[in-house]
Amino acid sequence: MTPETDPVYQITDYTCTSCGRTFSLGIWTPPEPPDPEPLLTCPRCKQTAVRTDTAEKHIIEEYFRLRKAVNIILDTRTREHHLRNDRP
Repeated sequence: MTPETDPVYQITDYTCTSCGRTFSLGIWTPPEPPDPEPLLTCPRCKQTAVRTDTAEKHIIEEYFRLRKAVNIILDTRTREHHLRNDRP
């Protein structure tokens, strides 16, 4: 075998756009143009996970972190409203 025909170990990162879980899969691939990456199912929530590079993975993780923070603020304000029995 030569470097042109040797298989290459390729690691691909995936991120679930439903729950934010990230995971990586490694496979041996021939040195040919790769096939389109498959759509995978998230091991946590069973929704579709998509191929992501490092920057995309961090953007999605940050989105979920911010979404959680926003939901905490909204829940807190809603509870405060109900406790005061304010009317809109």
